[in-house]
Amino acid sequence: MTRGQGIAIGVISFLAGVAVGMLFAPKSGKELRQELRQKLGEATDLYGNLNFSNLTEEDIERELTQKDSRR
Repeated sequence: MTRGQGIAIGVISFLAGVAVGMLFAPKSGKELRQELRQKLGEATDLYGNLNFSNLTEEDIERELTQKDSRR
């Protein structure tokens, strides 16, 4: 497994954990769906533009560092 694949698996696992946690949170269905949509949009904005197949490890690190610093 390459570092890029590891990062992608980590991000997906994190998002799955957040979704499961939200499903068990004491909120109404409408509030939960709205929050899930918002969090998914944030994750897509943060990681959606990365194409791990053509990037080197240095490219991935640089991209993630730049996106984290903009937040």
